[in-house]
Amino acid sequence: MQNSVAYKYDAGLKGLSTADSRLVWRDQINLPQQYLFGGSKNEKEAPLKTANRLLVAERGKAGSIAAFPPPHNFFIARESAQNLGYNWYRKDSDTSFSFGIRQAEGVGTDHSRDPLTSVGAKRSGR
Repeated sequence: MQNSVAYKYDAGLKGLSTADSRLVWRDQINLPQQYLFGGSKNEKEAPLKTANRLLVAERGKAGSIAAFPPPHNFFIARESAQNLGYNWYRKDSDTSFSFGIRQAEGVGTDHSRDPLTSVGAKRSGR
């Protein structure tokens, strides 16, 4: 057993079909958002700052899958009101995508950028 060890998580699902699919979430001011897999593929994961750290992949008749991190009490070492971008998605090709959760690196990293500048992300409800 080691003292003072921190473990980070990064998990997701890969190889989901983009056909009849979309990602939905609520942004930090609780407005509904969606990503319809338009544009080119993502070279790396695109972080999202989502309300309640919840991201849902709607797969048409196949159903929906949600990704969210462990309950907040697992964030004790990083107790903060800042949302650093715990959810992510990646358009792997024109026909497949990945999405999931991760522990963000911190303020000022890639995770702090505005997710709506990512290719294909759209604001809805406005």
